Amino acid sequence: MITKTDIYSPKLRFPNFNDSWTFYRLSEVSNVNDGTHFTPQYVSEGVPFWSVETVVGNAQPKFISKESHDEMIRRCRPKKGDILLTRIGTLCRSKLIDWEAEFSIYVSLALISPVKTVLGSYLHTYFQTKIYEKEFLSKSLLTASPKKINVEDLKGTRVSIPGKEEQKEIASFFSLLDQKIEKQQEKIGQLELFKKGMMQKIFSQEVRFKDEDSKEFPEWEVYTLADVSDVRDGTHDSPKYISVGYPLITSKNLKSNGKINWNDISYISQFDYEQINKRSNVDKGDILFGMIGTIGNPVLVNNSDFAIKNVALIKESEKLLNKYLIYYLKSDHINKQFYLEQAGGTQKFIALGLIRSLSIYAPGIEEQKKIASFLSSVDDKLEKEKEKLEALQQQKKGFLQQMFI
Repeated sequence: MITKTDIYSPKLRFPNFNDSWTFYRLSEVSNVNDGTHFTPQYVSEGVPFWSVETVVGNAQPKFISKESHDEMIRRCRPKKGDILLTRIGTLCRSKLIDWEAEFSIYVSLALISPVKTVLGSYLHTYFQTKIYEKEFLSKSLLTASPKKINVEDLKGTRVSIPGKEEQKEIASFFSLLDQKIEKQQEKIGQLELFKKGMMQKIFSQEVRFKDEDSKEFPEWEVYTLADVSDVRDGTHDSPKYISVGYPLITSKNLKSNGKINWNDISYISQFDYEQINKRSNVDKGDILFGMIGTIGNPVLVNNSDFAIKNVALIKESEKLLNKYLIYYLKSDHINKQFYLEQAGGTQKFIALGLIRSLSIYAPGIEEQKKIASFLSSVDDKLEKEKEKLEALQQQKKGFLQQMFI
């Protein structure tokens, strides 16, 4: 049984704090409830109604009538300083209510209202340690789908509480760190929007580059991809997989960020590798394009010690540079062609013939080089900013691990 006599001292402390932390049941330091168990009728305008999707995916809340809201808050009324915790489906994601506004919540959310001696901002930080998620994932009640945390089980879990002044220091520290992470995410988002906008302008020829003498480049031409590039595909057979051997890349391994996912790779024998590569040998500088399941996600290859299955392979030509083509294949011009061919249907397979028949608008080689260099420089900036974000997130993770158990 968890009692107030359970105490510990964290590895990481702020200066001038030496008192031990005390473990309490969550119900001893807060009121815990869940949202309405009824699905209300939504309206176009009204009182916001929050669910798991609002907390986890930052989706806009739906709206309910004032009458429905008034009925719901008799049982569960969120207020500033409380915490929302997801308890069905996606578990243990926390959001601090740091605003003054009326809203209601669905049963998939727990509402945690701390007592006066406990700060909501501190509990919000505590929930980010994933302690609760690990604890509940070990329980048999989570074998069902969707996964679910019962409110009574939530009340009985433990939370470690320092003195109120130390709570303030901890909450303030992590709040500042969260602000840095949020600003970095915004910076990345702005760069991604800039890149998307520039790609639209470049490939619609609203923006044109000039040569070294500041003269206009020749007009663009339209090509059928198969007329200027060697377009093949990998094996359609299913070779025997082995534990150690040559990697076999399929559509699922092509990531939307233009890289290959090497964490979920199947391996084949040297014999199968050589047989597949007689037909579709991959070289550095080739482009891979997903054909089944994951469609598209083109990748410019920078190493070539693997074979491919259900993936299109595009080899560079004299008229069309792959470092230009890789960006064109990611543009709306290509997406629109696939959409029109499939009449807007959900796409799970792209035939090689359709890829070969793609219309590609392209300038001369020198302008292709300038376009590729410009967009590549934006990608380099994005990569550096994402590395900074990853460093901040890892820093936060490290602090959380050292401060809480």
